[in-house]
Amino acid sequence: MEVKRMNEKYEIAGLPLPKGVRMIENFYLEMRDGIRIAADAYLPEAEGSYPVILSLCPYKKEAQLGSPLKGFHSEGGNPAFFVPNGYVMVFATVRGAGMSQGQYNFMGEIEQKDGYDIVEGIAGMPWCNGNIGMLGGSYLGKSQYYVAAQKPPHLKCIVPCDAGTDLYRDLVYQSGGMFHRGFMANWGINLYDELLYPGLVEGKQEPPNFFAELLIHYLDDEFYQERNLLKLLSEIEIPTMAVLSGSAWLHSRGMLRGINHIKASNLKVVIAPSVHGRITMFSTLVWHNENFNNYILRWFDKWLKNIDTGITEEPQVVVYDSGNGEWRYEDECPPLKRTQWTEFYLHPDLYKYNEPPQGRIDTMSPVVGEKSYNYTTPRIRTELIANKPVLAYTSSPLSDNLKVWGPVSVTLHGSIDSLDTSMWAYFVKIVDLAPDGS
Repeated sequence: MEVKRMNEKYEIAGLPLPKGVRMIENFYLEMRDGIRIAADAYLPEAEGSYPVILSLCPYKKEAQLGSPLKGFHSEGGNPAFFVPNGYVMVFATVRGAGMSQGQYNFMGEIEQKDGYDIVEGIAGMPWCNGNIGMLGGSYLGKSQYYVAAQKPPHLKCIVPCDAGTDLYRDLVYQSGGMFHRGFMANWGINLYDELLYPGLVEGKQEPPNFFAELLIHYLDDEFYQERNLLKLLSEIEIPTMAVLSGSAWLHSRGMLRGINHIKASNLKVVIAPSVHGRITMFSTLVWHNENFNNYILRWFDKWLKNIDTGITEEPQVVVYDSGNGEWRYEDECPPLKRTQWTEFYLHPDLYKYNEPPQGRIDTMSPVVGEKSYNYTTPRIRTELIANKPVLAYTSSPLSDNLKVWGPVSVTLHGSIDSLDTSMWAYFVKIVDLAPDGS
């Protein structure tokens, strides 16, 4: 482990540079309002000008060479792969974070405009040939949408990975209305620590109490509209490769929804295998997977080096089928035109009131007067504590294979005899039930 010295006041412990890579540490880019943004550049050893791959985030840019299992820091791509292939990689820290000046703006209009200035500032560097792409996952993916929508002249293509498009429903109030306490308690506190790092920096202001802001703005109001990516995606015209997990609890829904809003003439979609669990983050694994890196490299080589890699002649959509473990290819973005939209209905079995399954699910519409269920709070709590479904429905045994692809929604009708509805929420889970009941 070597120690990299940022300046005479702060020291950062980091991994040695990969073979064939040199570094320009902690250079500054000036924004239109005079604020200076800190960045690191990883360059090929040979002098010259190269295309640049840019990542923007509030995390420690100094930790980009770290393990993909150590958290948010390494969600911006792998310098050990892309730099030896003829690219400069730049990791810039947003205003108010790390060594950057100003006050943190949580993806607001100020931070969005900074992205434009950062791209154009990098374009003027002697080691940049004027062709810039962007790469990164999660926060580093969302930032690409904001920047591309502003159309900086030197930004030629983007590769957002695992990046939802609805801050209100995907990130803060999951699915709308209920504060995403588990995630925000983890990521949010970690973010605040990142903003305070490394301590006092000239021109840097204390971060706002964005936890208070999020709790105050509990409706999808002007705070989120300022950050509403679904309004901005239609402004993206440059080539875009969207990489996402087939089923990620944080990003997949919003990213799949947002893809069809992008107006890019060249749009590529990769729906990769799902990563289960909250410890290992999908996007960090992508950057350390040789096949993914080579696929993304072909995209950058096409749009930043004008090399005919053949990637634009291949099917537009690549999907990993979790049912059979194979990759399949489509020529249109989901939902596919051949999709058979099917409605299922829930029917009660009043003779199995206390044991699951309490009812059946099929395509028959409910009949007039069909009974419903009544529940009391104590029983619901008992079921939940025992990790059992409060109410379960099953279909008849399947006679043929059934594939469920694309968006799934559930409409529930209910009433409550209490004036206080603040403690009520409905959760729906769909599972594949084996013949033995497992």
